Amino acid sequence: MELLIAVDDNDQVIGYSPKEDIQRKGFNYRCIQVFLFNAKEELLICRRPEEKKKFAGQFAASAMGHVRKGEDYEQAAIREMKQELGVNARIRKAIKFSVIDGNNKVFQEVWYGALAEDIEPDKTEIAESRYVNLDDLRQAMAVNPENFATPFIEAVKAFVEQKEKGFPQEEEKKEEQAGLDEF
Repeated sequence: MELLIAVDDNDQVIGYSPKEDIQRKGFNYRCIQVFLFNAKEELLICRRPEEKKKFAGQFAASAMGHVRKGEDYEQAAIREMKQELGVNARIRKAIKFSVIDGNNKVFQEVWYGALAEDIEPDKTEIAESRYVNLDDLRQAMAVNPENFATPFIEAVKAFVEQKEKGFPQEEEKKEEQAGLDEF
């Protein structure tokens, strides 16, 4: 049985619950989305199979899923990449935000990285995949939002806003470099 992490309104662990019960009982929980880019800086997006309970037939992130008991956000992102795409890519945290889904507050972390290898999609998770330019994706989301999973739309907005400000790791590197330049 897959146990997910139930959290309070500040994303602090309060317990664990089976996936089937987490929403029904109104627990807050954690999810991840992974954004993988090719050499042209296009984002890999994946359409979910029609058989899925949530977001059936809609496009979503390169990989996405719940954070399970015993995992942190990064470990969940790595697991989902491997399970859904059959790849191991070096990823970094882009942003953390929360959304309301019914009676639940869902804490989301978006992780991003470069993908240089071919994917081997799990057909139970991915019906179709393609690379798209972020600007074109945002335009498509504005025109036809019904084609995209709602959490993915929110993640793209948050990702683009953070990208414009600079990702935390990039800021840390600039500060480190500035410190080195002083010597």
